[in-house]
Amino acid sequence: NILSLIEDGSELIQPFNENSAKELSDLSQSELSEKVQDNLNSAIKNLSSQNSKEALMQSENAMANMDMIMGQLINIQQKFNQQSVSEKMEQLQTLLQNILYLSSQEEQLRNDTRETSRNSPRLREYAQKQQLLQDQLQSITEKMLKLSNETFAITPDIGRGIGKANANMEEAKTNLTDRNVTQAGRNHNLAMEGLNEAALGLFN
Repeated sequence: NILSLIEDGSELIQPFNENSAKELSDLSQSELSEKVQDNLNSAIKNLSSQNSKEALMQSENAMANMDMIMGQLINIQQKFNQQSVSEKMEQLQTLLQNILYLSSQEEQLRNDTRETSRNSPRLREYAQKQQLLQDQLQSITEKMLKLSNETFAITPDIGRGIGKANANMEEAKTNLTDRNVTQAGRNHNLAMEGLNEAALGLFN
């Protein structure tokens, strides 16, 4: 019946939007929904008793109340869509901010590397810092993959930028460990390039 269908809909969208799920649940338990069910039950009962005039009246009442329910369902759906879009935009903005912050940290690491001689004991520390930045990139990538299942905003170009950043962070770690400061600096630049390309893709 109509009540159980609306309640089923509420349970289905519960993981995605609690507000819309509650509105659907409230609607399924509302006086209006109960009236529809009562009208339909009365119409069936009157038809069985061959009281066609009363059955028609109850059927018309049910249709009028159903129109009101459909109006409310459309309203709930529109709000659900608006909230979903708003949430996705917020998640994309957070990703953009995180990538730009990571790029600024990579730039700082590049500047530190530039000012350090290949014999400095600080190169090991910089390799560890590069690992931390790569871990942060991994966290961003996981969030991005999850979001890519829900929106077309995560394009292949963004993925390529992230891949480029990750590959060069990996190479930078190796070159810092091997005390190849010049090549590590190039890797830092390419990692920043990849991050900035990904950020530009999100911004567009």
